[in-house]
Amino acid sequence: MKTAMKTLLILLLLAAGSAAELSGTEKKIPVPRMKLVRCAEAPRIDGKLDDPVWKNAARTPPFVLFNTPKKPLFHTHAMAAFDDVNLYVAFDARDRDIQKWFTPSGRKFDGKVWMDDCLEVYIADPADPEKLYQFVVNYDGVGFDRSTRNGDEKWNGVWRYAVHVGKTGYSAEFAIPFYTLGITPGKTAFAMNLCREKYVLPSELSSWSCAYGDFHFTERFGKVEGLSLTPWKVFLDDVRFPERLKRGENTIRCTVANNTRAPWEGSVIAEDFRNGKHLVLAEQKIVLQSGEKKEIPLRPRLLSGAKHLLTLAVKTAGGKTVRQIFRNLDVPNALKVAAHPFIQYQGEAPGAALEVAFPEDARALECRITGKNGNAGRISPVRSRSMSITLPSERLKPGDYRVEYTLHDRSGTLTETRPLKITTSPWKENEK
Repeated sequence: MKTAMKTLLILLLLAAGSAAELSGTEKKIPVPRMKLVRCAEAPRIDGKLDDPVWKNAARTPPFVLFNTPKKPLFHTHAMAAFDDVNLYVAFDARDRDIQKWFTPSGRKFDGKVWMDDCLEVYIADPADPEKLYQFVVNYDGVGFDRSTRNGDEKWNGVWRYAVHVGKTGYSAEFAIPFYTLGITPGKTAFAMNLCREKYVLPSELSSWSCAYGDFHFTERFGKVEGLSLTPWKVFLDDVRFPERLKRGENTIRCTVANNTRAPWEGSVIAEDFRNGKHLVLAEQKIVLQSGEKKEIPLRPRLLSGAKHLLTLAVKTAGGKTVRQIFRNLDVPNALKVAAHPFIQYQGEAPGAALEVAFPEDARALECRITGKNGNAGRISPVRSRSMSITLPSERLKPGDYRVEYTLHDRSGTLTETRPLKITTSPWKENEK
C-alpha cells in the first residue's frame, strides 16, 4: 500500500510538471551558474555539515520547484567544493516532520532509493553531454547510482556518501572522484543539477536548476565552473585489458609514465571495490627514471560470474595515490547449468545441458552423484562450449541425492550443485 501511494504521488507530480511544460505560458529562466572553490582540507563524509570546507564552499540559492521556478514549501540548499581527487557536495534539507516519514523503499544499495525522500546529484557525462551520471541517497542513508552512457543502467561507480538526521531535517555529504566521472586535468567546467525528492505529504520535488518537469534533461543542468585539477606528473598512460575476461588470472597491461624531473618509485595496484572497501587483487612495484615509460603487467584473479569494480591505482612508495582509473568488469560464468533433471525414475539415465565459457582452458568435466543410498560418477572431456551429458544414475536406488558438476581447468576447479530425486516408476508399481 505504501509503495502504491508513493507511485501515485510520483505520477501526479510528473503529470503536473508535464502540464506546466505543455502549457507554454511560462518563459524558461536561464540555468544557474556556480563557481567551485578548492578546499584546503577534505571534509569528513559523515553527513554533518560542520567541516570548515562548507563555510567557504560554493553555495546554491534555495531550491525551486522542479516544474516551475517558484519557492517550495520546504527549504533546501546545497554546497560544493573540490580538490584534486574528489567533487564534494553537501545538502541541507529542512523538514520538521521527519518522524512521520515513510518506511524507506530502498533498504539496500541500488534498490528503489529514488522512491523515498532523497537527495540527488546529476552530472552530465563530459564525453557525451546528453548522457548523465546519477547519485542518490535517501534519508535512511542508502545509496543508488547509475550511468546512462552506452545504456549502462547497472553501472556502479566509486563514491562515498553519508546522511545525518536532525531536529530540523536531514543533511547529506557526497564525495565523488573525478575519475568516476571521466573528468581529467584541463577540464574547467561541467554541467550538474542538485535535486530533492519529497514524497511525505505535502509532497514536492525541488532542484537547484529548475528542471521544468524532468530531472534528467541535461540541457537544464546548471553550469559549474572554476575547476582546476593539478596536471598528473606520474600517470597511467595506457591500459589494455584482455579481449575476454575469465575466472582466475587475467593479465592487464598498464603503461606508467613519469613526467617529473627526478626518478620516481612506487607501485601499480589493482583493487576491487566491494561492500564499501577496496580489496587488493594485484600489486607490482616500479621504479621510473625521469621521462621514462614502462609497461607493467598486473595479474588479478577474477571470480566466475562476478561483477568487479576494478580500480587501477598508481601509488607512491609512501602509499599516496597519484592517479586512479576504474573499470566495471563483467566476468562470464565459467560453468553454467542450462538444464538439469531434478527428478527421475529408477533405472533411467537422464541428460543435463551445460555451458562452458572457455573450453580451451578446460581439462575435464566431472559429474558426481552422492546420497545415502549410493554414489556414482563420470568424467567427460570438454570439446565445446555447449555440452550434453548423461547422468550416471541408472543403477542408483530411489532416494534424495546431490549432483555435483565440477569443471577442471587451468584455474583449478569450479563446482555447481543441484538436487536430484530418484523415485520408483509408477508403471513398475502397477506391475507388482
